[in-house]
Amino acid sequence: MTKHFSESKDPQLVKFVAFTYKELLKKFLGGRGASSHSLNQQFFSRIFEECNSSLGKSLMKPLLRYLLPNTKTERTQSMDKLEDSEKDNEADKSSKENARSNHQRLLAIEIFNSLVKASQKNQALLHTLAHHLDLITSVLLILLRSSDSWQ
Repeated sequence: MTKHFSESKDPQLVKFVAFTYKELLKKFLGGRGASSHSLNQQFFSRIFEECNSSLGKSLMKPLLRYLLPNTKTERTQSMDKLEDSEKDNEADKSSKENARSNHQRLLAIEIFNSLVKASQKNQALLHTLAHHLDLITSVLLILLRSSDSWQ
């Protein structure tokens, strides 16, 4: 059903599907889902494999944001660039002062890895990742610079 709605000709419906999955991603990475729910890493892997690239593209930036340690001292120009690209997410901006847990960051890495794996079969998704390679590289550089935060 998600595949049908995300590939709709109605732009508002596509935007609603993307918004819904962003909220599901926040709920999952925030640890607010019970373990008995079907909201897990495989859920997002299936979405990336089965749906078009626009849904993967809309989830890429929130995933990259969850990879970051998210403390004020770690902000760089690439972090500001990432924040500017997601102006519509005001709720997440209010929690910028708090650091993300290592568990949240590891889950985001695994989900992002499934997005990259899905791009091997989906040329449009691969093109989207290639188009945002500078942003992905910036986030990875921040991860390397803040490697001591994983302890």
